[in-house]
Amino acid sequence: MNTNIEAGSTFSIIKHLNKKTVITGLIEALFIFMFFQAQNSNLFAELLNMEYFSFADALQLLFPYSVQTMAVFFCVCLGVLVSFDASEANICDRISSLIFALFMTEGFSIITTDSFFENMYSSRFILFAAVYYIGSYFLMLTAFRYLKRLFSFICAASKGKALPKFFDHTFRNCTILYFLCWLPYILLRFPAGFEYDGYHQIARFMAGNVTAHWPPASTAFMGIFVFIGDKIFGSTNLGIFVMVLVQSLIGALIFAYCTDTLKKLNVPSIWIIISTVVFAVVPIYPGYITSVVKDTLFTCFVVLYLCILARLIYLGENKKQLIALFFISFAVTIFRNNGIYLIGGCIIFAIIGLIKKKSMLIIPLTLAAVFYFIYSAAFLPALGIKKGSEAEALSVPFQQTARVVSMHSDELSSEDIEKISAVLDYDVLLSDYEAFLSDPVKKTYHAEGDALSKYLGSWFSLFFKYPDSYFDAFISTGIGFYYPDARMGTPDATSGVYSMLWNDKDVTFSEPAMLTGFKPKFKLFIRVIENLPLVFPFVNIAIQCWIPICLFFCSIKRKDGKQFLLLIPSILTILICLAGPTYMNNGGRYALPVVYSNMLLMGLMCFKSDKGDTI
Repeated sequence: MNTNIEAGSTFSIIKHLNKKTVITGLIEALFIFMFFQAQNSNLFAELLNMEYFSFADALQLLFPYSVQTMAVFFCVCLGVLVSFDASEANICDRISSLIFALFMTEGFSIITTDSFFENMYSSRFILFAAVYYIGSYFLMLTAFRYLKRLFSFICAASKGKALPKFFDHTFRNCTILYFLCWLPYILLRFPAGFEYDGYHQIARFMAGNVTAHWPPASTAFMGIFVFIGDKIFGSTNLGIFVMVLVQSLIGALIFAYCTDTLKKLNVPSIWIIISTVVFAVVPIYPGYITSVVKDTLFTCFVVLYLCILARLIYLGENKKQLIALFFISFAVTIFRNNGIYLIGGCIIFAIIGLIKKKSMLIIPLTLAAVFYFIYSAAFLPALGIKKGSEAEALSVPFQQTARVVSMHSDELSSEDIEKISAVLDYDVLLSDYEAFLSDPVKKTYHAEGDALSKYLGSWFSLFFKYPDSYFDAFISTGIGFYYPDARMGTPDATSGVYSMLWNDKDVTFSEPAMLTGFKPKFKLFIRVIENLPLVFPFVNIAIQCWIPICLFFCSIKRKDGKQFLLLIPSILTILICLAGPTYMNNGGRYALPVVYSNMLLMGLMCFKSDKGDTI
């Protein structure tokens, strides 16, 4: 990557571009402009609602004639042309942009018309979807060019510049900094900010009715503090408050270790400083870490796992780090029900990619998986902890079935209806299907005997009759994990600033009267911070999910197995999220391992490579 970008005015940069580049840039700018106009005008919905299609009217939506329009178009042209001065797009940029454009087009169509593949009957939709797709593609390419310029600047500006003295004791000082910056989130939500599942995990623990529906390790961690607070000190408030303090301290220690890892691996000093600021002040970090939510410790353990793994593969293996890798890998598997998939994916790649190098990494990873299966198959049943419902893993087929039933019920055979009804409540599917949430359907699961296998046979056969509905059902549920303009229906969950006290079970908590009126103001303040231009990309789940996808293609191009191994947990987490129950209803937290890992992964992958190049 060229790090010697000459300074100059916007017009002097454009002046030095050749004629072909200028024409290419203007075409890109035109499509990008039409993309933004489509975004603002709800283009797809307008097109499909036209009783009599007029190409001139449709074009008016994309390019309204006004002085303001021409001014905006002029600025877009300047921005695109200036971006060409940074660097040329490579194959990774183009592949990432093609995939990004496809998901952007799908997401925009789902948000505005509730369908994408089901709209393919319309030639007008296909034509203008192509325009939107091309605009998305060029927008991503332009973003890549500017990002390369940014990383070039960071590399150049960091050369020969030492870190501030604050980083002489990185681990200690960053632990203190993070904890102090996060402390207001703890104090202003006393006794704690509860997420729905977190509260009910505690209630189950206190009632002695723990199940594996929620991770028992997570349930026990939360419940023990509340139990001690209640039984010894007579205060559930004290118990949960101490739990949040301990959890926050663990988070501060892990992110301080993450910062120290960046330093140890010689990442540019400016990136280390940026990461420190992000960890300390961007609300999505303290919001969730200081809340009662099962995803927090799991996510922090994933970050610690990646830090230890990065030190092992870049700094060399040693016995202590390998032992630490075993313990943290085991913690990842037991603190989230899908944690085993992340470690399992790493094991598979380690066997395929590292066995020839005689790496010892396979041993702690495999041992962690073995201990997990002993834990789940023997230890939990011995404690009387029952397995969770198998419906949890069937969100995708259930949503696909519900969409077909809600839209094509009059076309289904009596045999299909009978098989569906033996597993799910057919009337609920008919009336209560929600494209963005699988819970209304999933909670009606009641299969017995071989009913599930018969249903799955029917589900498979219906795919060939309604493939468009199946695909639309799949891309609707997880829309917020790939479409940046999808906002969660529960704003509190954007950065995890939960503040509600559920108290609908036997265990109860209370908040000081003085905080009752202050909490809404605090949440409003956080919402303002989240929407600041410099903060928004760090809290937007979809933007954060696209980062490891782009890095994934870069690692493939470089044939860099070390970086590929580090990306496996993030890529698998994204796939799990897309197959999950929801995004809109507090689902962003499922992607926290991706969000919390990105600063570390970008630091390593953008500035460090065994192949001698950077992004």
